[in-house]
Amino acid sequence: MKYFLIFIFLTMTCIGYSQDLTGSWSVKYTSYQRNVTKYYNASIYLSQKGKAVWGVFANGNKLSIDSAVCSCTIQGKVGKDKDAIYFKMYKDDVITYQATEDVCQFLNYFEFGYEKRADGEYLVGKWFGSTSNRFLADGSAGNILLKKMAATPVFDVDRYFPKLPKMIEKMNRGDTAYKAAASK
Repeated sequence: MKYFLIFIFLTMTCIGYSQDLTGSWSVKYTSYQRNVTKYYNASIYLSQKGKAVWGVFANGNKLSIDSAVCSCTIQGKVGKDKDAIYFKMYKDDVITYQATEDVCQFLNYFEFGYEKRADGEYLVGKWFGSTSNRFLADGSAGNILLKKMAATPVFDVDRYFPKLPKMIEKMNRGDTAYKAAASK
């Protein structure tokens, strides 16, 4: 009976983190400025191992880092809350910056929930300018919607993370499902 319960626990743990967020995502986000909602487009390219998620955020209407208004690296960790998967992503380093507005400066923190819909996979949530001020206030926060467009990023996002193995290990500490998969 004891081994059966351990098996059920490990199975539930694996199911909880089974959504693979690796891929190319189209992004639509809003910013509230002086009682007016402004809409923006972007792309996010993600990779995932266990709970660790990292990638590149490219702001603008074009799906390329070189043509983006700005692009920056992002990293986060998947957590489990009830039936949905949530993860928080922090902006890391700016890769390109061609903007006259501070787009890459004010998108600093993301919270998403994963949703599987009839027409695809989505990450739905909010963005914030600060981890300490998470209110939908004028110009400092808004809603964000990502739709998975492809199962792989269109370029190698790993090259922007020189300490990637250490980051992956740190974010997956204590995760028995990740350790079991990594040891195979």
